[in-house]
Amino acid sequence: MKASNIKREGGGGKPPKKFMGNCPIPKLLTYNKLVREVQKMDIGKVYSVQKDFFSDSDDGENVSGCYRDLREYLPRLAAFYLTMQNA
Repeated sequence: MKASNIKREGGGGKPPKKFMGNCPIPKLLTYNKLVREVQKMDIGKVYSVQKDFFSDSDDGENVSGCYRDLREYLPRLAAFYLTMQNA
């Protein structure tokens, strides 16, 4: 009999490891799976730092970059983590 043919009672596979009583440790997420999920995620609007915070009359600071409004982004991020927890 091969080891691959042996199943554990209760459905097979290793039981989830527990931490501090009944708190299960989440499964590790591989990099490839993480990248696929991140690429599917809608990040919403991205704003320009230069356009929104600096005008032509400022000291001539040359600032570049982008930012996201946290009030819009955090609910999206929370939904992503909740989805990944069930994967």
